[in-house]
Amino acid sequence: MRYIASCILGLCLLSGCGSDSNIVPDQRTAIESYIANRYPDYIVQNGVYKCVTNMDRPEYATAEIASSGDSVWFHFAAYTFGSSPAASPYFTDIAEILEGDTVLNPKYWPNGPQAVKIGATPMIKGLTAGLPECRTGDSVLLFITSDLGYDDKTVGVVEKNTALMYFLKIENVKKQ
Repeated sequence: MRYIASCILGLCLLSGCGSDSNIVPDQRTAIESYIANRYPDYIVQNGVYKCVTNMDRPEYATAEIASSGDSVWFHFAAYTFGSSPAASPYFTDIAEILEGDTVLNPKYWPNGPQAVKIGATPMIKGLTAGLPECRTGDSVLLFITSDLGYDDKTVGVVEKNTALMYFLKIENVKKQ
């Protein structure tokens, strides 16, 4: 009996059962480990890890900056994140990704840039938290822990308590 209990405890430790309190801290550790050397200029904004990958462009300093209440148009690719992003997105509107992917069917995905109003359009908390301070023309990576994503709900192919990574290409920012 002691052997069986020991095996069950071992399986729980390996699979993470019973340790929901460690999920978000473990995700933060995994995200920080992944981005530390790749994107050393990352910031943490409202709990979201944010990397602007093209800050060196000439128009960066004068580009329109988004804030709460502003309208933002962007293209995106959403990935699950374990110790690194998944190989294929689970959701995207980027034509080049849809054309090259063998799993996603383009007829089911949105066309053109997405239009949202920060703070008014229903989105996951991580997008709402990560969009402010984005500029027109930015290419942005947002790393989102599960509590700011889908939390403890399974949504489509995204399992509950899954961290996410979003790639955003900000097309336009319109001040309120």
